[in-house]
Amino acid sequence: MKDSLKSLVQRLTLKQLRAVAAIAEAGTISGAAARLGLTPPALLQQLKLLEETLRVPLLERRAGLAVPTEAGRE
Repeated sequence: MKDSLKSLVQRLTLKQLRAVAAIAEAGTISGAAARLGLTPPALLQQLKLLEETLRVPLLERRAGLAVPTEAGRE
């Protein structure tokens, strides 16, 4: 594994990955937060950290929904 990819993977957390998976499955931030027993702001913080680490938006937020971006679908 290349050093840059290895470094990136090491910065990801299971909590962040669970957060984005729950949001994608639930389709809403509030629904995903309820599933995980978190508040929506706490869940959004995990998503933000993951997106900052990957340097790409994973979800588009619109009208109360969270829709995966192209990168989020991959």
